[in-house]
Amino acid sequence: MADAILWGTIGLFALGFWYTWTRKDALGSSFIPYAACELLGIVAYATVCLFLKESIRINLSLVTLSIGITVFSLEIGLALLRADTDERILAAHSLGVKFDERSKFEFINALNASGIPAVPTITPRLWAEVNAARVHDGQIIPLSGLSRRRTVFCNEGGEFSTYESDEHGFNNPIGLYRKGKVDLALIGDSFAHGACVNQGEDIASHFRAHNIKAVNLGMAGSGPLIELAILTEYAGVVEPHIVLWMYFEANDQDNLLREQTFPFFLRYLDPEFKLGLFDQQDKIDSMLLEPFLAEAHAAAEAEKEERRQREGIRGQWWTKILRLYHLRAHLGMNKPTTPPSTPPPSDLFSQILAEARNRVLAWGGRMYFVYIPDYTRYNQRHPTHDSLFHRAEVLEAVRKLGIPLIDVHELLSHHPDPLSLYPLRVHGHFNAQGYRLIAKYIQQSINEMEPRFSIPLAQPAS
Repeated sequence: MADAILWGTIGLFALGFWYTWTRKDALGSSFIPYAACELLGIVAYATVCLFLKESIRINLSLVTLSIGITVFSLEIGLALLRADTDERILAAHSLGVKFDERSKFEFINALNASGIPAVPTITPRLWAEVNAARVHDGQIIPLSGLSRRRTVFCNEGGEFSTYESDEHGFNNPIGLYRKGKVDLALIGDSFAHGACVNQGEDIASHFRAHNIKAVNLGMAGSGPLIELAILTEYAGVVEPHIVLWMYFEANDQDNLLREQTFPFFLRYLDPEFKLGLFDQQDKIDSMLLEPFLAEAHAAAEAEKEERRQREGIRGQWWTKILRLYHLRAHLGMNKPTTPPSTPPPSDLFSQILAEARNRVLAWGGRMYFVYIPDYTRYNQRHPTHDSLFHRAEVLEAVRKLGIPLIDVHELLSHHPDPLSLYPLRVHGHFNAQGYRLIAKYIQQSINEMEPRFSIPLAQPAS
């Protein structure tokens, strides 16, 4: 019996090593300690079984059995209790923060049931991916969300963020779109959009609080091609004095790879191409976005199912128990340790930036490239920051084009506690404090580069 327990333990260590080996790319820097412990366990238990006397084998088997029963009892208990394994929910509980665990659509349904009409964020990327096969020549693709609606965004800090969309479906108050009267426009993805904070806490809102007429044209999930389209269709109408091109290092290049497979978006590389979406919002709402609401729900469910299928056997309850998944989650051992890989900047990326710069210059404006870093720069040690996410290559492309740079990494790298700028100190977007700090840094940077600029960037609202 003792030998059976010991050899069975060796088998579990061997199984664990095999699993670790198959997941070495995903485990990243955690692969070595996991693999080392498993190999050490195999060698140690094999040595006991083969060379040590019976009494030692019996005692070790009893200790091993006791520890195994205790550990797997805890794991099974957590699994039966359906204990939370989501990193964000666990972080909220540890900080004493109440976390709304409903899905976005459950939250929206609750608002609608209480008499508050609400819709989810509908992004250009999501609409295009679902409807790509049905888009024909001459048909328009929406580049914003539903207009004049209570829009539910996301939940990273415990509560869902919402905003009232403007007359063109962006995250702004109504009435800002006046040609020649807009000081500043933000172009970008979810960080420009104001992900997971309420209206008034995003970067554009902080500019407006300082008497800067700022328009937020950010749309979550967008990459450089969609952003060029938004700049052309919307910023090109109001002609802001300053355009902030907000680049997120962790996924903009991946988004560009996806976007360039859509012929429609590639048409915006032509300086003469424009569909006049600014004056067609009623049509966009009624003919494209309203019918898409049900599809958006279906798309979210399809994504959830795809993720479940992608996990395969790893997602089964019994494999989670064997891997001590629930227990490791509560010990903080399931967190990703390796930043996502991204492709290097392409010639197309430089072409898009050049087109955007030229279009802004054509109406007498100035474009700034705002480099937004990813959370993983600050929760791990990265001795080669310039190589992470091809940062040096991206910045070199920007410098070659002569586009002024505002590098938010320079701000966060000198912050005493950069993780405090993220909700619950977990990977995601910035919290309200983070967005406020970045807005202030951008204002200061523009003041330093444009000391004679006509916008009173440093003057607070009265």
